[in-house]
Amino acid sequence: MSYRLQAGVIMIDVQEKIEKAKQELEHMIDLNPSIMLLADTSGNVMRANRALLQLLGADDFSNILGQPLDSIFNCETNGFFDEIINNRPMAQNMKAAFKIGDERRLLRFTPVGSGRGAGLFALIINDVTDDTEQATKKEKQHKKEAVQALMGALLHNVNQPLTVIMMRAQLLNMALEKGSLDHAALADSLRDIMRLTTDIAGLLRHVEAPADYVTQKYSGNTEILDIKMSSGDPDFDMSNIGISRALVLALDVHEPGALEHANRVSLKAKEIAEKMGFDQGDYEIVQRCAFLHDVGKLGVPSAILRKPGPLDAEELELMRKHPKVGFDLLNNFHFLNDEAEVAYTHAEWFDGSGYPQGLAGDEIPIRARITAVADAYSALIEDRVYRKAVSPDEAVAEIKKRSGSQFDPDVVNCL
Repeated sequence: MSYRLQAGVIMIDVQEKIEKAKQELEHMIDLNPSIMLLADTSGNVMRANRALLQLLGADDFSNILGQPLDSIFNCETNGFFDEIINNRPMAQNMKAAFKIGDERRLLRFTPVGSGRGAGLFALIINDVTDDTEQATKKEKQHKKEAVQALMGALLHNVNQPLTVIMMRAQLLNMALEKGSLDHAALADSLRDIMRLTTDIAGLLRHVEAPADYVTQKYSGNTEILDIKMSSGDPDFDMSNIGISRALVLALDVHEPGALEHANRVSLKAKEIAEKMGFDQGDYEIVQRCAFLHDVGKLGVPSAILRKPGPLDAEELELMRKHPKVGFDLLNNFHFLNDEAEVAYTHAEWFDGSGYPQGLAGDEIPIRARITAVADAYSALIEDRVYRKAVSPDEAVAEIKKRSGSQFDPDVVNCL
Protein backbone atom coordinates (compact mmCIF):
# COMPACT_ATOMS: atom_id res chain seq x y z
CA MET A 1 0.00 0.00 0.00
CA SER A 2 1.39 3.39 -1.02
CA TYR A 3 2.14 6.06 1.57
CA ARG A 4 -0.52 8.37 0.12
CA LEU A 5 -3.16 5.66 0.21
CA GLN A 6 -2.20 4.69 3.74
CA ALA A 7 -2.45 8.31 4.88
CA GLY A 8 -5.87 8.58 3.30
CA VAL A 9 -7.11 5.49 5.13
CA ILE A 10 -5.81 6.88 8.42
CA MET A 11 -7.50 10.23 7.73
CA ILE A 12 -10.82 8.54 7.03
CA ASP A 13 -10.48 6.51 10.22
CA VAL A 14 -9.73 9.65 12.28
CA GLN A 15 -12.66 11.49 10.73
CA GLU A 16 -14.96 8.59 11.52
CA LYS A 17 -13.74 8.58 15.11
CA ILE A 18 -14.19 12.34 15.39
CA GLU A 19 -17.69 12.07 13.96
CA LYS A 20 -18.51 9.24 16.34
CA ALA A 21 -17.13 11.19 19.30
CA LYS A 22 -19.12 14.23 18.16
CA GLN A 23 -22.31 12.18 18.01
CA GLU A 24 -21.62 10.70 21.44
CA LEU A 25 -20.94 14.16 22.84
CA GLU A 26 -24.14 15.57 21.34
CA HIS A 27 -26.02 12.57 22.71
CA MET A 28 -24.57 13.24 26.17
CA ILE A 29 -25.52 16.93 25.89
CA ASP A 30 -28.99 15.92 24.78
CA LEU A 31 -29.40 13.75 27.88
CA ASN A 32 -27.97 16.34 30.28
CA PRO A 33 -30.62 17.51 32.78
CA SER A 34 -29.31 21.08 32.53
CA ILE A 35 -30.77 23.07 29.66
CA MET A 36 -28.20 23.81 26.96
CA LEU A 37 -28.60 25.70 23.73
CA LEU A 38 -26.50 27.29 21.02
CA ALA A 39 -27.45 30.75 19.76
CA ASP A 40 -26.06 33.21 17.22
CA THR A 41 -25.17 36.81 18.02
CA SER A 42 -28.65 37.89 16.97
CA GLY A 43 -30.14 35.72 19.71
CA ASN A 44 -31.59 33.02 17.43
CA VAL A 45 -31.52 29.47 18.77
CA MET A 46 -29.45 27.19 16.51
CA ARG A 47 -29.25 24.05 18.62
CA ALA A 48 -30.75 22.86 21.93
CA ASN A 49 -30.97 19.71 24.03
CA ARG A 50 -34.09 17.87 25.14
CA ALA A 51 -34.07 19.46 28.61
CA LEU A 52 -35.36 22.64 26.92
CA LEU A 53 -38.30 20.70 25.46
CA GLN A 54 -39.15 19.41 28.94
CA LEU A 55 -39.02 22.92 30.42
CA LEU A 56 -41.22 24.43 27.73
CA GLY A 57 -43.53 21.42 27.47
CA ALA A 58 -42.81 21.17 23.70
CA ASP A 59 -42.92 17.97 21.64
CA ASP A 60 -40.12 18.82 19.20
CA PHE A 61 -37.74 21.57 18.11
CA SER A 62 -39.81 22.80 15.14
CA ASN A 63 -40.99 25.93 16.96
CA ILE A 64 -37.66 26.50 18.71
CA LEU A 65 -34.76 26.24 16.24
CA GLY A 66 -34.19 29.45 14.32
CA GLN A 67 -36.43 31.42 16.69
CA PRO A 68 -35.17 34.38 18.78
CA LEU A 69 -34.69 33.77 22.51
CA ASP A 70 -37.25 36.40 23.53
CA SER A 71 -39.96 34.68 21.51
CA ILE A 72 -39.25 31.31 23.10
CA PHE A 73 -38.91 32.61 26.64
CA ASN A 74 -41.63 34.94 27.96
CA CYS A 75 -39.41 37.04 30.23
CA GLU A 76 -40.84 39.51 32.76
CA THR A 77 -37.72 41.69 32.45
CA ASN A 78 -37.53 43.82 29.31
CA GLY A 79 -34.21 43.67 27.43
CA PHE A 80 -32.99 40.65 29.41
CA PHE A 81 -31.63 38.74 26.41
CA ASP A 82 -30.20 41.89 24.79
CA GLU A 83 -28.10 42.35 27.90
CA ILE A 84 -26.87 38.75 27.75
CA ILE A 85 -25.99 39.00 24.05
CA ASN A 86 -24.30 42.41 24.25
CA ASN A 87 -22.40 41.82 27.49
CA ARG A 88 -21.21 38.27 27.21
CA PRO A 89 -19.02 36.87 28.70
CA MET A 90 -19.48 39.43 31.50
CA ALA A 91 -23.17 38.51 31.84
CA GLN A 92 -22.70 35.57 34.18
CA ASN A 93 -25.44 33.83 36.15
CA MET A 94 -28.16 36.28 35.20
CA LYS A 95 -31.57 35.48 36.67
CA ALA A 96 -35.06 36.53 35.70
CA ALA A 97 -38.66 35.39 36.08
CA PHE A 98 -40.43 33.78 33.13
CA LYS A 99 -44.03 32.81 32.39
CA ILE A 100 -43.97 29.21 31.19
CA GLY A 101 -47.44 27.81 30.62
CA ASP A 102 -49.45 28.57 33.75
CA GLU A 103 -46.39 28.72 35.97
CA ARG A 104 -43.94 31.43 36.96
CA ARG A 105 -40.37 30.10 36.95
CA LEU A 106 -37.07 31.67 37.90
CA LEU A 107 -34.30 30.78 35.42
CA ARG A 108 -30.56 31.41 35.58
CA PHE A 109 -28.64 31.93 32.29
CA THR A 110 -24.90 31.42 31.98
CA PRO A 111 -23.32 32.24 28.56
CA VAL A 112 -20.14 30.38 27.60
CA GLY A 113 -17.93 30.33 24.51
CA SER A 114 -19.00 27.72 22.00
CA GLY A 115 -15.58 27.01 20.53
CA ARG A 116 -17.15 27.18 17.07
CA GLY A 117 -16.31 30.74 16.12
CA ALA A 118 -17.26 34.21 17.31
CA GLY A 119 -20.67 34.08 15.66
CA LEU A 120 -22.11 31.56 18.11
CA PHE A 121 -22.29 31.23 21.86
CA ALA A 122 -23.71 28.64 24.22
CA LEU A 123 -26.19 29.19 27.03
CA ILE A 124 -26.57 26.95 30.07
CA ILE A 125 -29.96 27.46 31.72
CA ASN A 126 -30.91 26.29 35.22
CA ASP A 127 -34.36 26.38 36.78
CA VAL A 128 -33.69 27.82 40.24
CA THR A 129 -37.31 28.39 41.23
CA ASP A 130 -37.33 25.79 43.99
CA ASP A 131 -33.92 26.91 45.28
CA THR A 132 -35.08 30.52 45.42
CA GLU A 133 -38.34 29.63 47.12
CA GLN A 134 -36.45 27.52 49.62
CA ALA A 135 -34.00 30.37 50.23
CA THR A 136 -36.93 32.76 50.74
CA LYS A 137 -38.52 30.35 53.20
CA LYS A 138 -35.20 30.04 55.07
CA GLU A 139 -34.84 33.80 55.16
CA LYS A 140 -38.36 34.16 56.57
CA GLN A 141 -37.65 31.42 59.09
CA HIS A 142 -34.43 33.13 60.15
CA LYS A 143 -36.27 36.42 60.55
CA LYS A 144 -38.99 34.68 62.53
CA GLU A 145 -36.40 33.06 64.80
CA ALA A 146 -34.64 36.40 65.24
CA VAL A 147 -37.91 38.10 66.23
CA GLN A 148 -38.76 35.23 68.59
CA ALA A 149 -35.30 35.46 70.17
CA LEU A 150 -35.69 39.20 70.66
CA MET A 151 -39.26 38.99 71.97
CA GLY A 152 -38.28 36.12 74.26
CA ALA A 153 -35.46 38.23 75.68
CA LEU A 154 -37.80 41.20 76.21
CA LEU A 155 -40.51 39.05 77.80
CA HIS A 156 -37.93 37.40 80.03
CA ASN A 157 -36.23 40.62 81.12
CA VAL A 158 -38.72 43.48 80.72
CA ASN A 159 -41.71 41.63 82.18
CA GLN A 160 -39.84 41.18 85.43
CA PRO A 161 -39.27 44.82 86.39
CA LEU A 162 -42.67 45.79 84.99
CA THR A 163 -44.33 43.26 87.27
CA VAL A 164 -42.38 44.54 90.26
CA ILE A 165 -43.35 48.12 89.39
CA MET A 166 -47.01 47.15 89.22
CA MET A 167 -46.76 45.25 92.50
CA ARG A 168 -45.05 48.16 94.23
CA ALA A 169 -47.74 50.49 92.93
CA GLN A 170 -50.45 48.11 94.18
CA LEU A 171 -48.85 47.88 97.61
CA LEU A 172 -48.64 51.68 97.74
CA ASN A 173 -52.31 51.87 96.84
CA MET A 174 -53.21 49.36 99.56
CA ALA A 175 -51.19 51.34 102.13
CA LEU A 176 -52.89 54.57 101.08
CA GLU A 177 -56.32 52.97 101.46
CA LYS A 178 -55.39 51.83 104.97
CA GLY A 179 -53.86 55.20 105.80
CA SER A 180 -50.68 53.44 106.94
CA LEU A 181 -48.22 54.84 104.40
CA ASP A 182 -45.44 56.95 105.89
CA HIS A 183 -43.05 59.27 104.11
CA ALA A 184 -40.06 56.91 104.32
CA ALA A 185 -41.99 53.96 102.82
CA LEU A 186 -43.27 56.16 100.02
CA ALA A 187 -39.73 57.38 99.25
CA ASP A 188 -38.37 53.79 99.20
CA SER A 189 -41.08 52.61 96.85
CA LEU A 190 -40.61 55.54 94.48
CA ARG A 191 -36.86 54.95 94.42
CA ASP A 192 -37.46 51.29 93.50
CA ILE A 193 -39.86 52.26 90.73
CA MET A 194 -37.42 54.84 89.33
CA ARG A 195 -34.53 52.36 89.47
CA LEU A 196 -36.49 49.66 87.69
CA THR A 197 -37.69 52.12 85.05
CA THR A 198 -34.06 53.14 84.44
CA ASP A 199 -33.10 49.46 84.18
CA ILE A 200 -35.73 48.94 81.49
CA ALA A 201 -34.47 51.96 79.55
CA GLY A 202 -30.91 50.63 79.73
CA LEU A 203 -32.01 47.19 78.62
CA LEU A 204 -33.85 48.60 75.59
CA ARG A 205 -30.78 50.65 74.69
CA HIS A 206 -28.65 47.50 74.61
CA VAL A 207 -31.25 45.66 72.53
CA GLU A 208 -31.47 48.51 70.02
CA ALA A 209 -27.77 48.38 69.10
CA PRO A 210 -26.18 45.13 70.32
CA ALA A 211 -22.47 44.57 69.76
CA ASP A 212 -23.18 40.94 68.85
CA TYR A 213 -26.08 38.49 68.61
CA VAL A 214 -25.59 35.81 71.26
CA THR A 215 -28.47 33.50 72.15
CA GLN A 216 -29.06 31.23 75.09
CA LYS A 217 -31.14 28.07 75.53
CA TYR A 218 -34.36 28.94 77.30
CA SER A 219 -37.22 26.43 77.30
CA GLY A 220 -37.08 23.22 75.27
CA ASN A 221 -35.57 24.07 71.89
CA THR A 222 -36.33 27.77 72.27
CA GLU A 223 -33.45 30.23 72.16
CA ILE A 224 -33.62 33.86 73.19
CA LEU A 225 -31.25 36.77 72.76
CA ASP A 226 -28.76 36.90 75.61
CA ILE A 227 -28.91 40.64 76.19
CA LYS A 228 -25.98 40.78 78.59
CA MET A 229 -23.63 38.76 76.34
CA SER A 230 -24.82 40.62 73.23
CA SER A 231 -24.41 44.06 74.77
CA GLY A 232 -20.62 44.09 74.69
CA ASP A 233 -20.78 46.00 78.00
CA PRO A 234 -18.95 44.18 80.82
CA ASP A 235 -20.73 46.35 83.39
CA PHE A 236 -24.23 45.58 82.12
CA ASP A 237 -26.04 43.57 84.79
CA MET A 238 -29.65 42.36 84.93
CA SER A 239 -29.33 40.51 88.24
CA ASN A 240 -30.93 43.32 90.24
CA ILE A 241 -34.32 42.75 88.63
CA GLY A 242 -34.76 39.04 89.41
CA ILE A 243 -38.48 38.38 89.52
CA SER A 244 -38.29 35.73 92.24
CA ARG A 245 -36.59 37.91 94.81
CA ALA A 246 -38.74 40.90 93.88
CA LEU A 247 -41.92 38.91 94.46
CA VAL A 248 -40.79 37.64 97.85
CA LEU A 249 -39.60 41.11 98.84
CA ALA A 250 -43.08 42.38 98.04
CA LEU A 251 -44.55 39.55 100.14
CA ASP A 252 -42.20 40.48 102.98
CA VAL A 253 -43.75 43.96 103.04
CA HIS A 254 -47.21 42.38 103.11
CA GLU A 255 -46.23 39.71 105.67
CA PRO A 256 -43.08 40.65 107.63
CA GLY A 257 -40.73 37.69 107.93
CA ALA A 258 -41.79 36.13 104.61
CA LEU A 259 -38.36 36.63 103.02
CA GLU A 260 -36.55 34.94 105.90
CA HIS A 261 -39.04 32.07 105.82
CA ALA A 262 -38.69 31.67 102.03
CA ASN A 263 -34.90 31.52 102.32
CA ARG A 264 -35.09 28.91 105.09
CA VAL A 265 -37.62 26.75 103.23
CA SER A 266 -35.62 26.86 99.99
CA LEU A 267 -32.39 25.79 101.71
CA LYS A 268 -34.11 22.96 103.61
CA ALA A 269 -35.85 21.80 100.39
CA LYS A 270 -32.50 21.72 98.60
CA GLU A 271 -30.98 19.72 101.47
CA ILE A 272 -33.82 17.16 101.36
CA ALA A 273 -33.62 16.85 97.55
CA GLU A 274 -29.88 16.20 97.75
CA LYS A 275 -30.44 13.44 100.34
CA MET A 276 -33.08 11.93 98.04
CA GLY A 277 -30.49 11.66 95.25
CA PHE A 278 -31.47 14.60 93.06
CA ASP A 279 -28.68 15.86 90.83
CA GLN A 280 -27.58 19.48 90.98
CA GLY A 281 -29.85 20.68 88.19
CA ASP A 282 -32.92 19.11 89.81
CA TYR A 283 -32.28 20.15 93.40
CA GLU A 284 -31.67 23.73 92.25
CA ILE A 285 -35.12 23.69 90.62
CA VAL A 286 -36.58 22.40 93.92
CA GLN A 287 -34.80 25.23 95.72
CA ARG A 288 -36.23 27.88 93.37
CA CYS A 289 -39.73 26.43 93.65
CA ALA A 290 -39.60 26.33 97.44
CA PHE A 291 -38.47 29.96 97.57
CA LEU A 292 -41.68 31.06 95.79
CA HIS A 293 -44.14 28.56 97.27
CA ASP A 294 -46.05 31.11 99.39
CA VAL A 295 -46.07 34.04 96.97
CA GLY A 296 -49.84 33.64 96.58
CA LYS A 297 -50.24 35.10 100.07
CA LEU A 298 -49.94 38.46 98.37
CA GLY A 299 -53.63 37.93 97.65
CA VAL A 300 -54.52 37.29 101.30
CA PRO A 301 -55.33 40.32 103.49
CA SER A 302 -52.38 41.14 105.76
CA ALA A 303 -54.71 41.23 108.76
CA ILE A 304 -55.36 37.51 108.30
CA LEU A 305 -51.66 36.72 107.85
CA ARG A 306 -50.80 38.61 111.05
CA LYS A 307 -53.75 37.44 113.16
CA PRO A 308 -52.46 36.17 116.54
CA GLY A 309 -55.30 33.69 117.09
CA PRO A 310 -57.03 30.91 115.12
CA LEU A 311 -58.69 31.83 111.83
CA ASP A 312 -62.45 31.68 111.55
CA ALA A 313 -64.18 29.81 108.70
CA GLU A 314 -64.31 32.82 106.38
CA GLU A 315 -60.67 33.72 107.03
CA LEU A 316 -59.60 30.11 106.54
CA GLU A 317 -61.39 30.06 103.20
CA LEU A 318 -59.46 33.15 102.08
CA MET A 319 -56.17 31.63 103.26
CA ARG A 320 -56.82 28.47 101.30
CA LYS A 321 -56.99 30.49 98.10
CA HIS A 322 -53.30 31.44 98.22
CA PRO A 323 -52.04 28.37 96.27
CA LYS A 324 -54.27 29.28 93.30
CA VAL A 325 -53.35 32.96 93.58
CA GLY A 326 -49.66 32.00 93.52
CA PHE A 327 -50.18 29.77 90.52
CA ASP A 328 -52.03 32.48 88.59
CA LEU A 329 -49.34 35.02 89.40
CA LEU A 330 -46.34 32.86 88.51
CA ASN A 331 -48.02 31.34 85.47
CA ASN A 332 -47.79 34.74 83.78
CA PHE A 333 -44.10 33.97 83.30
CA HIS A 334 -43.45 30.94 81.08
CA PHE A 335 -40.01 30.54 82.64
CA LEU A 336 -41.61 29.99 86.08
CA ASN A 337 -43.77 26.99 85.15
CA ASP A 338 -42.17 24.69 87.74
CA GLU A 339 -42.50 27.33 90.44
CA ALA A 340 -46.16 27.90 89.53
CA GLU A 341 -46.87 24.17 89.82
CA VAL A 342 -45.33 23.95 93.30
CA ALA A 343 -47.11 27.11 94.46
CA TYR A 344 -50.39 25.45 93.43
CA THR A 345 -49.76 22.03 95.02
CA HIS A 346 -47.60 22.56 98.14
CA ALA A 347 -50.67 22.58 100.46
CA GLU A 348 -51.91 19.16 99.26
CA TRP A 349 -51.72 16.29 101.76
CA PHE A 350 -50.25 12.89 101.00
CA ASP A 351 -53.53 11.20 102.03
CA GLY A 352 -55.61 13.47 99.77
CA SER A 353 -57.17 15.66 102.46
CA GLY A 354 -55.26 18.83 101.54
CA TYR A 355 -56.22 21.72 99.28
CA PRO A 356 -57.03 23.17 96.79
CA GLN A 357 -57.38 20.11 94.52
CA GLY A 358 -57.43 17.21 96.96
CA LEU A 359 -54.50 15.45 95.28
CA ALA A 360 -52.95 12.38 96.92
CA GLY A 361 -49.71 10.41 96.78
CA ASP A 362 -47.84 10.60 93.51
CA GLU A 363 -50.51 12.90 92.10
CA ILE A 364 -48.70 15.61 94.06
CA PRO A 365 -45.49 16.65 92.25
CA ILE A 366 -42.39 15.48 94.12
CA ARG A 367 -41.08 19.04 94.29
CA ALA A 368 -44.26 20.09 96.07
CA ARG A 369 -44.02 17.13 98.49
CA ILE A 370 -40.46 18.17 99.35
CA THR A 371 -41.49 21.80 99.73
CA ALA A 372 -44.38 20.85 102.04
CA VAL A 373 -42.01 19.13 104.48
CA ALA A 374 -39.43 21.93 104.28
CA ASP A 375 -42.18 24.51 104.81
CA ALA A 376 -43.62 22.76 107.85
CA TYR A 377 -40.18 22.26 109.42
CA SER A 378 -39.19 25.89 108.88
CA ALA A 379 -42.53 27.18 110.23
CA LEU A 380 -42.21 25.07 113.41
CA ILE A 381 -38.74 26.39 114.29
CA GLU A 382 -39.81 30.03 113.72
CA ASP A 383 -41.62 32.29 116.14
CA ARG A 384 -45.13 33.08 114.93
CA VAL A 385 -47.64 35.63 116.23
CA TYR A 386 -49.82 32.77 117.50
CA ARG A 387 -47.08 30.52 119.03
CA LYS A 388 -43.44 30.21 120.00
CA ALA A 389 -40.82 28.33 118.00
CA VAL A 390 -39.92 24.73 118.85
CA SER A 391 -36.49 23.12 118.69
CA PRO A 392 -35.31 21.39 115.47
CA ASP A 393 -35.65 17.96 117.13
CA GLU A 394 -39.19 18.74 118.24
CA ALA A 395 -40.02 19.93 114.72
CA VAL A 396 -38.74 16.70 113.19
CA ALA A 397 -40.70 14.64 115.72
CA GLU A 398 -43.88 16.56 114.94
CA ILE A 399 -43.46 16.06 111.19
CA LYS A 400 -42.82 12.34 111.63
CA LYS A 401 -46.18 12.06 113.44
CA ARG A 402 -47.81 13.30 110.20
CA SER A 403 -45.81 11.03 107.90
CA GLY A 404 -48.16 9.12 105.61
CA SER A 405 -51.07 11.48 106.29
CA GLN A 406 -49.90 15.03 105.55
CA PHE A 407 -46.42 14.22 104.31
CA ASP A 408 -44.73 11.75 101.96
CA PRO A 409 -42.87 9.18 104.12
CA ASP A 410 -39.95 9.03 101.67
CA VAL A 411 -39.47 12.78 101.97
CA VAL A 412 -39.81 12.73 105.79
CA ASN A 413 -37.10 10.05 105.98
CA CYS A 414 -34.67 12.50 104.34
CA LEU A 415 -35.48 15.41 106.65
